[in-house]
Amino acid sequence: MAALEESGAAFLVKLMNEIFGVDIRILDDKEAFDSWYQKMPEYRKKKIDGIKPINDKKLSLGAGIALHRALLANGIKEYEVGIAEHGKPYILGREDIFFNLSHSGNIAVCAISDSEVGVDIEKKRNFSEGLIKKVFDDREIQDVERSTETIDDRNERYTALWTIKESVMKYYGIGIAMDPACIHVDLGKKISVDCQAFPEENLNIFFNNYDEIMLTICSKNNNFNKVINFL
Repeated sequence: MAALEESGAAFLVKLMNEIFGVDIRILDDKEAFDSWYQKMPEYRKKKIDGIKPINDKKLSLGAGIALHRALLANGIKEYEVGIAEHGKPYILGREDIFFNLSHSGNIAVCAISDSEVGVDIEKKRNFSEGLIKKVFDDREIQDVERSTETIDDRNERYTALWTIKESVMKYYGIGIAMDPACIHVDLGKKISVDCQAFPEENLNIFFNNYDEIMLTICSKNNNFNKVINFL
């Protein structure tokens, strides 16, 4: 997970393949919110300013803080963020660093890596029959129905499967523009992609559960620290 990069006579420990997170309840204090807001680059400030619900403002700021901490841990104090064709952000001028953001409930996270990465966190949610048939295939539905006894257990399993699918979609940089039905997941966390526009790769899935918040990372790396490094 950590690599050494020589810079003159100094060595920088790079914290790659890590998850940095923020519990946005620390931003309930106005002084803390304002202090972190002032540290954000202009693009993040504009994004926060354009959001009206206060909790959503905190989530956006929390995502910015998580990215700020991830980059700072790798010696990057100043940076500019670009947006790819389908909306995936990247660091301008840095082809050696990849990141992805997600937030749900009270948690915002940033996955940082030395190769392409997708991350998704979701609070356990209810899945209607219509939504289940739209985003999951018959095998996935059968696996869930066979392995769960209560509606609560079923929703937890479907939420876990959904975070896996979304992390894959975010890995490819397409997000919900990619049909989740073309991503097939079994309960052993093996995945396959059945879309001509997206060549299948040897992807690894890393899953963790924080109370009712589920975290999934999609990466080609064999090792990824799935424990959130909280502020």
